[in-house]
Amino acid sequence: MLGHGLTLATLGVLLLVGSSDAARSIREEANANVNCKVSGWTYGTCDTSGMQERWRTILQNPQGKGAVCPPLKEKVKCKPVNCVVGDWGEWSKCDAKGQKTRTREVTQEPKYGGTACPSLTQSTKCRKVDCQVCEWSAWECSPETKKKKRTRTITVQPSDGGADCPPLEEVLPCDPVDCKLTEWGPWSECAEADGRKTRKRTVEVQPLYDGKECGAQEEVNFCPKVNCEMSEWETDNVCDDNGLKHFTRTITTQPKYGGKTCEAENKTEQCPPEDCVPDGWAEWSTCNEDDGYKSRTRGIKTKARFGGKECSHLKEEDHCPPEDCVPDEWSEWSTCSEADGYKSRTREIKTKARYGGKECYPLKEEDRCPPIDCTIDEWSEWSCNAETGSKTRTRGRKTNELYGGTCPFNFEETEPCDPVNCAVGEWTEYGVCNEETGKRTRTRPVTQKTLYGGTECPPTSEDIDCDPQNCVLDQWEPWVCDDKSGLKTRKRGILVHPKWKGKDCEAQEETLPCDPVDCQVGEWTEYGVCDEYSGVRTRTRPVTVKSMWGGKGCLSQEDTIPCDPVDCEVGEWSQWSDCNEKGKRHREREVEVEPKFKGKECPKLKEWEDCPSVHCEVGEWGPWSVCNHKTGLKTHTRQITQAPKFGGNKCPPLSETANCDPVPCIVDDKWSEYSACNCETGQRTRRRLVIQYPRYDGTICPPIEESSKCEPADCHLGSWSDWSGCDAATGLQTRTRQIINHPREGGAACEATSETRTCPAVDCKSTWSEWSACDDKIGKKTRFLEITQYPEYGGEPCPTKNEDKTSCDPIDCQLSDDFSPWGRCSQRTCTRSSERHIIRHAKHGGKKCEDIEGFKRTEPCTEGRKCGSNPGLVMA
Repeated sequence: MLGHGLTLATLGVLLLVGSSDAARSIREEANANVNCKVSGWTYGTCDTSGMQERWRTILQNPQGKGAVCPPLKEKVKCKPVNCVVGDWGEWSKCDAKGQKTRTREVTQEPKYGGTACPSLTQSTKCRKVDCQVCEWSAWECSPETKKKKRTRTITVQPSDGGADCPPLEEVLPCDPVDCKLTEWGPWSECAEADGRKTRKRTVEVQPLYDGKECGAQEEVNFCPKVNCEMSEWETDNVCDDNGLKHFTRTITTQPKYGGKTCEAENKTEQCPPEDCVPDGWAEWSTCNEDDGYKSRTRGIKTKARFGGKECSHLKEEDHCPPEDCVPDEWSEWSTCSEADGYKSRTREIKTKARYGGKECYPLKEEDRCPPIDCTIDEWSEWSCNAETGSKTRTRGRKTNELYGGTCPFNFEETEPCDPVNCAVGEWTEYGVCNEETGKRTRTRPVTQKTLYGGTECPPTSEDIDCDPQNCVLDQWEPWVCDDKSGLKTRKRGILVHPKWKGKDCEAQEETLPCDPVDCQVGEWTEYGVCDEYSGVRTRTRPVTVKSMWGGKGCLSQEDTIPCDPVDCEVGEWSQWSDCNEKGKRHREREVEVEPKFKGKECPKLKEWEDCPSVHCEVGEWGPWSVCNHKTGLKTHTRQITQAPKFGGNKCPPLSETANCDPVPCIVDDKWSEYSACNCETGQRTRRRLVIQYPRYDGTICPPIEESSKCEPADCHLGSWSDWSGCDAATGLQTRTRQIINHPREGGAACEATSETRTCPAVDCKSTWSEWSACDDKIGKKTRFLEITQYPEYGGEPCPTKNEDKTSCDPIDCQLSDDFSPWGRCSQRTCTRSSERHIIRHAKHGGKKCEDIEGFKRTEPCTEGRKCGSNPGLVMA
């Protein structure tokens, strides 16, 4: 079944009848019946009992006769969580019993019935293991240190008290390696440059680690001499960064056969000194808050060069002008203080005094507050006490009395409560029938309970019998034919079952023979593509409704026609191919459309021709090769870029050979330091390095070692350093100097390289602070002595008195120009008075307010009063 009463047979009828009203009715009913759809479960957290809630939401509410929704919320058992432990830790050291232990931590406790944790501690018996090392590595010599080293590594670490590892490294001096030379080569021809012939040998093995040095590698026979000749000196008159002007000259005639060699082709001369040129002054800086100074600087437009004078006075300072303190506006008066009845106002410093300017004063003012009586709220509503039967109402203070004011009021009253009768609301409608009792009920609520002796409540519920309920049937479902029996059936369901003596239900199913259905076909399709084998094109039409239950059969559903002929079509010719060994090349074209259905055949698809001649082509000559030490020759080559083909011209030579250029000996101009004096010979020696040995008949090397007689050298000391800071423990300071050159060969010994002196005395330095604000309780202001430098190394001690007090400056009372309102009339004197407002009270012996003339004014108030012994009488 599909939903409520919708079968496959019904759907078959829907397809057959198509646009009929019955099919449309069935389709609408199928669409109207929609089952409920819900989401997947969402799980909550587990509680302590191992249960958790899960819930889901409605994605599609049911419609028509669709299936209702399942439960959306339920409680289930939590999934068990097994214990999880971490990796084992390191083994502990062996204890006195020869045991060692390791532990691991619990990373997840078991929950909700999960598996318990395994053991967290493991012990085992200690097993003494000695250190084991592998074989020594091969010796390796270092050219820098002239030491050789070999190493070995640990294969087994010692444990549980086993033997420690032996040394893993050995260092010894490297074995000396003597120089090894080849055999002498043949004598060369006489060189045009110096008229010498030479024979040579080369170094096969360089000496190392104090091995024997190499002997001469060249022997020479001399030819007649030709001296060097050079041009005049030339210069561009430009000085470089080192203050040197460069001159050059060229060799016009090279020396030959041992003639006088050429002197230097370059020289330098010192440039004249250039003094520094300063730039203009910059703007003055902002003033420094700490010292009240401003500064400005200037840069260097042109630096001093070649020993010229350096720029001085590149910064200057000046005093900043004094700036007085600027106060802000007075604040609003503060609320009155309940403790002393005064109010105050303050003002802040808008701009502080700077650079010696005047400070702001005063920053605070005070005044006496007027007396204030208390105020009270309105009476509250009456509230009854059910236990006592009394009702009470209260009122509270709105504000307290302040600064001497009064509060003469009562705050609570009590009376008996009024009786309250029961009150009920309107009856509700009668409810649905109770399945068990067959009764319907209505109720009314109690809107007011009986209180304080009032009348009791009437009944609040009553019942009646339920009305009879007859059977109610649904509409007939569409007819459904059975393919096997040829019968059609329809059904209807019960909407309401009979209750409480209602009428029973009638029949819910009917059966009749099925109606005959004729075959129906659709429109013809377009003719299809040609079939390669049959040579025809086909069109078809579909069966839209099959013949059923004795209906008419279907007409033909297929039709064919012959295919149109297709001629052969070919593409463009390809490029000519590469030539083959016989000097031939070809090109091709492809069939784009094969001939079909008796169309025209394809033309020729490939053709050949003779190739044109290709001449040899070669590239540029490459660089000369490195010279061959044995032959004294160098070579360069070029490559064939295009080989000759098909009878083209042959290639020219691809390599050339020439004599190598002479390479002269080059030695370093800088000699090494002289060696220590040889006690036997009284000589010292120095050497210089050969940067490049001569080759290919180049000039031989000048001497690379020279000796001289040893001379005594005195000790040479540097300048004294600055004196160190004073040592608090010893009261001494020190300075030192370095030995630049130690004495040699009997020279004068070094003098002392350090000296000390007593630290200079430092006196105590102090300054008095500003006077503090006045202490109103004692009428004094205070200042303190601030020590800026404590005495050191016997200096003048600090004063013992570090605090100073003095009387505060007297402050007179300050009054306003206006008076307060007139006070009450005195019954004794028949006068009233008013006073000026006090802006500031007198302090520290200043003039009091009452001593100021005009502080208080008085006037008579005798109208309607009799002054004297009986002030209460009113005058007639």
